[in-house]
Amino acid sequence: MQFLNSRAIAAYALVFGLVVLMTGCGGGGSSSNKKAAVTVTQVVLFPSPSISLQPGEVTQLQSAALNVNGGQVFTATVTYSSSNPAIQVTSTGLLCAGRWDNLANPVVCYAPGTGPNTPPNPAPDPPVGAATPISSNITASAAGVTSPITVASIHVPIASLAITPQITPPLSSIPSCISEGQTQIYKAIAKDAGGNTILGVGTINWQSQNSNVATIPANGDTGQTDQATATAVHPGQTNIIASIGTISPIASTPAIFKQCLVNSIVVSVGTPSSTTTPPEDATHFTVATGASRALTVVVKDTTGATLTTLPTLSWNSTQPSIAGVGTTGSVNGIAPGVVGISASCLPNNCNSGTNVIVTSNLVSGTVTGTAPTSATAYVTCTDPLPSPADATHTCTTQPSSTSNVTQTQLFPINGTTLGTAINLAHTPTSMIMNKQNNKIYLGSTAGLMIVDAAANSFTGTVQTAPGDVLAVAPNGNAVVISNTTDVFLYNGSTVQTLLNGANHILGAKAAAFSPDSGKLIVATSSGQVWFEIAGATPTFQSPGGSFIGAAFFPSGSLQAASAAGTTQLFGIDPANTSAGSVGCGGLVQPLPNVDSLYAADPGAGSVCVIDNSPAANPFAIGAFTAKDILIDPSGTLAYLVGGSNSVKVNTIGSGTVGTILLTNGDTATTGGITTNGTVYVGAKLSASSGAVHVISAGASGTDSATPIATTIPADLVVTKK
Repeated sequence: MQFLNSRAIAAYALVFGLVVLMTGCGGGGSSSNKKAAVTVTQVVLFPSPSISLQPGEVTQLQSAALNVNGGQVFTATVTYSSSNPAIQVTSTGLLCAGRWDNLANPVVCYAPGTGPNTPPNPAPDPPVGAATPISSNITASAAGVTSPITVASIHVPIASLAITPQITPPLSSIPSCISEGQTQIYKAIAKDAGGNTILGVGTINWQSQNSNVATIPANGDTGQTDQATATAVHPGQTNIIASIGTISPIASTPAIFKQCLVNSIVVSVGTPSSTTTPPEDATHFTVATGASRALTVVVKDTTGATLTTLPTLSWNSTQPSIAGVGTTGSVNGIAPGVVGISASCLPNNCNSGTNVIVTSNLVSGTVTGTAPTSATAYVTCTDPLPSPADATHTCTTQPSSTSNVTQTQLFPINGTTLGTAINLAHTPTSMIMNKQNNKIYLGSTAGLMIVDAAANSFTGTVQTAPGDVLAVAPNGNAVVISNTTDVFLYNGSTVQTLLNGANHILGAKAAAFSPDSGKLIVATSSGQVWFEIAGATPTFQSPGGSFIGAAFFPSGSLQAASAAGTTQLFGIDPANTSAGSVGCGGLVQPLPNVDSLYAADPGAGSVCVIDNSPAANPFAIGAFTAKDILIDPSGTLAYLVGGSNSVKVNTIGSGTVGTILLTNGDTATTGGITTNGTVYVGAKLSASSGAVHVISAGASGTDSATPIATTIPADLVVTKK
């Protein structure tokens, strides 16, 4: 037996009160409106449509008499009834999973098989067993209007609730995954502590934890109390959970529902035109600046079925300053040059609930038009220059004639004009601009510094991320920083230290994000390669070597860690499976319009293009030094910059190389290339001065006769691109 449960009663009262409030209020106006306001047209009862009880449990039913407008008729008297005397309900709606000791003044609820057995009391009802449940139809009535039935069920205590997939016609077996729009039937079985199946537990409640992957009716299939059919919506996996019990709820162990995952994405040019220059085909488009070109996409799942409802794909452009791409695959021409467009299925927008990434092929494009005449660069310095160290090197200057305080500065350059200095809080060690051209990230021993490139103003320092900036995500939302003993990931608001248990990333030298910004590779000088995807613990492999470069292929289909003379390739599957290696490497950059990487090995005097087979054919171009590879907007030239008084210009895919001598024999530090192909190269002239050289676009480009003089060693140069 059980006494009144005040906590359960209060909870139901609160829920029901909210339901009634949401129905609104009626009344007001003419006499006919006033009559309608007090005329009962509907009675609602809660819980509905069923309630599950163990023997002797008590719960408070809630009800309301409503008028035609959904407003509550407070003057109406509600009465309750039970179709089975073995389950009793009082006039105030107190439901007993058995019989009350006194319906007029209830105190004790006697479970079936218990209670007094002396006149005038009736004989106790038979006890409830696993195979002998008791049920009753409960209703509430007011002014001749009766509510829909709530089925009350009494059953033995449930020890477990299990759900199992069923063979769903017309299939003859249970598939490993469900294709789009197809269904999977689940059945729930309740058991007692002895492992016996319990009958008559009432209606099972069902839930899909991710309704973007699968939907399932909350109250099960129509006409069924223990069965529900899940329908596949989008690729991914979700948990299906069954639950029962209103007073003492119990939930099942989740069953995994898997809609067949995206397995392939093919992007193509719809209706190619042969009249454009260059002509189009299925894998190459041409678009003018200011115009748009639609691409088509076909997505198939692991069964080979084509998805009629596309999942949310990430569309990627290798050169967003040349051409952007929208969420439906429409390409917008921005500036002349070449570009690569791809699409990817990135959890959790696609293949939800998994860590399975799928990328498309790369479609190349040519953007025609007139190149912009403007070019913007930024220059600052390090103190001392990291390699080689120079004790006399100074990066601080006096901001004005009225100030005696020295300050590290960052100078914008518009064309060939040195702009107003931006004061930095610390001396930088590295500098990268994001692809959106609106933020500059500068590493320092004091933390990550951020400059607003739109306003040319210093934003602040993220002190929990000290070290060198290694990479910025293509979407601009994440930055990788390394201080040689740790790697930090900054997402715009928080900093995460990348760890695998107690393992830190030591000696990180290079990092790269995938084109969709969903995956990260970090290469170290000790031969370790680390992999990270949002929401998962970073993993690592140890192929060996002293890595100095890292990159993703432009389509995102492969990732690479590169050392002098060799490049290790990895898949993008969850295990980052090795895809072999090629016999060239060093500094490495993705190409803008073919699914390949460009690698340069200064020590060996060689360059190569690594394709996605993977294979490479090195070309000897003679001795050179370089810290940066700059790929021009046409995708045909690679500038090798840094450590020499000249810049090597290699025609990509060949051994053809030109040499651009820097004016005055200055030694190059670092450089950048702009959307119109202008190359900016920094140079250190003395311990306290420098220059920025401006090289005109093209294979026959030349250095400016008069470099841009700076009051700091021009160690670090980036450009808006």
